[in-house]
Amino acid sequence: VNYGEQATIAGITAATNASVILNFATQATGTLTVNEAITAPGTGNILIQSTRGADTSVTPTGMSDLVVNNTIDAGTGSLSVITAGNQTYGASARLQTTNQSIDVLSSQSVGNITMNPAATFVSEGGNIRVFAGIEAGGSASGSIALGVIDARKTSVAQSGWGSVSVGTTGGLITDAAQGDDATAGNVNIYANEIRLSATGTGGFGTGGQSVELEAIKLSAEAIGTGGIFLADPTALVIGQTSAITVQRVGVSSLTAKTDASASDIISAGHVVLAAAGLTVSEGDSDDTGISAAGNVRLESVGTGNDLVIDADVETSSGNVTVLSARDISVNADVLSGGGSIQMTAARNFTQSQGTHQIDSRTVALTAGGDVAIEATSGALTIESITASTGAVRLVAGTNIVDGDAADSSETAIDVTAGALVLVAGNGAGAASNYIETSIGSLAASAGSGGVFVNETDGLTIGSVSTGVYSIGLNGQTPASKTNAAAVNGLTTAAGAVGIVVDSGALTVAQAVAASGSADILLSAAGSSAGGALALNASVTSGTGRISIINARGAISLGA
Repeated sequence: VNYGEQATIAGITAATNASVILNFATQATGTLTVNEAITAPGTGNILIQSTRGADTSVTPTGMSDLVVNNTIDAGTGSLSVITAGNQTYGASARLQTTNQSIDVLSSQSVGNITMNPAATFVSEGGNIRVFAGIEAGGSASGSIALGVIDARKTSVAQSGWGSVSVGTTGGLITDAAQGDDATAGNVNIYANEIRLSATGTGGFGTGGQSVELEAIKLSAEAIGTGGIFLADPTALVIGQTSAITVQRVGVSSLTAKTDASASDIISAGHVVLAAAGLTVSEGDSDDTGISAAGNVRLESVGTGNDLVIDADVETSSGNVTVLSARDISVNADVLSGGGSIQMTAARNFTQSQGTHQIDSRTVALTAGGDVAIEATSGALTIESITASTGAVRLVAGTNIVDGDAADSSETAIDVTAGALVLVAGNGAGAASNYIETSIGSLAASAGSGGVFVNETDGLTIGSVSTGVYSIGLNGQTPASKTNAAAVNGLTTAAGAVGIVVDSGALTVAQAVAASGSADILLSAAGSSAGGALALNASVTSGTGRISIINARGAISLGA
């Protein structure tokens, strides 16, 4: 059926296994409105397309728009909706097929795809592709407002669902509903794998409203500064998504339309991502899982759900916040080039002692600002943490552990920073495995497990405070830092103290105190030339022994 320009469809039902081809705006730009159902029972396909594109003879440039207010059902055939203009789907709109693909394209440079929150695209296991912009590339500003895109297949595991690709060449991809969230069952995209792509100034979601997903695996790229704001109420893996193919319906044949395999999350803006169990994996060979120019916030929500970083998470100039309802496992680099890093696990935090999947570099956590890591009720295990000239704060419900092997040959530096705070319910380090540092100042508080630190080049036991930017759901850098209370000196609850400085001076500027029968060792007697050991504050133990050693330099007592 051909329509010259404007048309309103009252309803079409094809014969079984026959296709429906609707060409509108064949003579001039115009709008097609679908108020009643269009149905192609059986294996027939459906194509709805505007033949005429932008009309440059009209000012402003004309567009061939589509308005859908009812069901378009392709039975077990494929379905394509292609316009050189806007597409609007009302509350009763439904694009539907069974185990075949749905292909939706607004190819005009300023064409938008706008779904009512109740509008649905349902494939019953087939792939779905939704794209606004110029497929061949170029400048465009069309946006997509998502209702529900559903590639689930009834009574089949999620790995058997269809996959979904959504993209623009300039506009934002947003949730048409505002004020909802994935945990309440308000999901925009159901799929096996999801591929998101936005060039130009585009992005996914906003700081006030995430796009909600339910997928096994995700890749997303936002070249513009719009950022990436996504939430999944189930477990999610960031990694390499497979190529996603749909069938584009033509007048007489089908043509495969494929979006290539993609990897990682890449954003020129912020990244805010939450899931009920989140894994950042390495999909390609670049060793990167998440790369952003702005802030990064990752969160694993829900009781018993962990957050695992198996590929690098990095921001060139922003801050990083990582939160987990249970454990955080870091098996790759976390890098904040110019900002702070905050990582909080409700139970354990573990930084791998191994190396990267792609190369042999040691796993490292590096920040331009301060670093704050907390294992609220469990252990905190470290490998390499660097805060340049900033401060590092490590807090554990039980123990802070150097994960390297406990032997005399182990000298790898665990913490490099201007200052370090250790707060442990039991112990920080161990008599058999000291925490190796390259820091300027140290403050610590621990229980009966004590505090054991081996400094490479000069140390002051003093007062240390830290402050990090806690990135919220809007992705923005807050006006002020989250500042932890300063820790003064070094105290333990009946735990031993061992502070050894290999080279340089050791200065006690704040009190060192161990209750009970715990022993204290303060030593500047390393293998290389030592500096002064200055006691400018008290060093006390309940009934334990105190050893103050400087075999290569002086010991001075302050007033």
